[in-house]
Amino acid sequence: MKLKLTDEKIFDIFLLSVICFMVYQAWGFPFRARLMPLLAGIPAAVLMGLIIIKGFFIKPEGDSKPLTDEEKKRQKTIFLCIFALLVLLTLFGLNIGLGIALFLYVWFVAEWKFWQSALMGGGMYLLIYLLFDRLMSFRLYKGYVYEEFLWQYFR
Repeated sequence: MKLKLTDEKIFDIFLLSVICFMVYQAWGFPFRARLMPLLAGIPAAVLMGLIIIKGFFIKPEGDSKPLTDEEKKRQKTIFLCIFALLVLLTLFGLNIGLGIALFLYVWFVAEWKFWQSALMGGGMYLLIYLLFDRLMSFRLYKGYVYEEFLWQYFR
């Protein structure tokens, strides 16, 4: 069996090395600072490892074909969702921005009902607030709107 190294596999190995470096560096941090890199990095390293193993040992089905209109639309939707998430995180911070982003995604892209979307977005806000702000006393980024305009009202 011959292992073929393609550009995609090289990129996957590079991502795995970046994730492993992040996890390695996190071990030197104090407990509170290392928690998030480890919670994100260890599962990401395992998944990246599985992707690399799959890429080497499982043959892809069929040849690559040009993208259909539906696939192009899906790519544009993904790009717009990521861009909207970054804008919301910058403007409203992690806590409120993630709740709004999840609400908008579930309502417009997944096409759930309004009340289900609002419940999902509110649940995300509540989870982040309770987990990081109350339980672990982390000070998360509040966002540009809060830092520039609302900080004098809500200290």
